[in-house]
Amino acid sequence: MIRNIAGDKLAWLRDDEFARETVSGINPVSIERLRVFPPRSSLDPEIYGPLESALKEEHILGHLNGLSVSQVIIPNLLLSFCSH
Repeated sequence: MIRNIAGDKLAWLRDDEFARETVSGINPVSIERLRVFPPRSSLDPEIYGPLESALKEEHILGHLNGLSVSQVIIPNLLLSFCSH
């Protein structure tokens, strides 16, 4: 078991651990870099709703190690994955 969750049976409930587990088991083809932020969907808005994501910069700033979204998009450090 990974050390950071070995003593915490509820660690998988935290966003960072859930993301780590998801990415470690995901098909790499479904991971892509974000070219715009907030992300925009290419799905039919009549069926799936608004194209623009509700995700805002303030939602992820605490996970960017002091960088801004624009600083991580340019060098391709901000990734997204399709879970559908």
